[in-house]
Amino acid sequence: FEYGSQLTLHQDMWYGLAGRVPGGMVSASFAVDDIDAMNGPMAYIPGSHRWPTDENFTFQREPLGNEPMTRWRRFRLPEGEQEAVYRKMRELVPRAREVHVKAGDIVFWHEKLIHGGAAIMDTMRKRRSMVVHYKDWD
Repeated sequence: FEYGSQLTLHQDMWYGLAGRVPGGMVSASFAVDDIDAMNGPMAYIPGSHRWPTDENFTFQREPLGNEPMTRWRRFRLPEGEQEAVYRKMRELVPRAREVHVKAGDIVFWHEKLIHGGAAIMDTMRKRRSMVVHYKDWD
């Protein structure tokens, strides 16, 4: 990211990068710039990676090409249910903690950790980082 992402709270399981076993992906963010409250730091809900999987994620039921049937895929919520999920996430915002780091630091997080990007307070500052995802071997 060149600037803070300001993403709403979410989990990374839907990327389809996880292996056959749920919980098989970890992500890493390499900070290029110092990141603090002013330039849109990552925010997360402590301990949320240990919570039961939310109902808005599911196993895919049919194979996609040569992919195993148990690979995690994004589940599209029926019309009208999106707002309920967003409401749940908004209720968690007061519990969120920000991650402030120095250039060169690396932050790791589990695919189930509920996280997002905090608001950018100083639009003149960048928050450059490189994010990579590592998954279990299929």
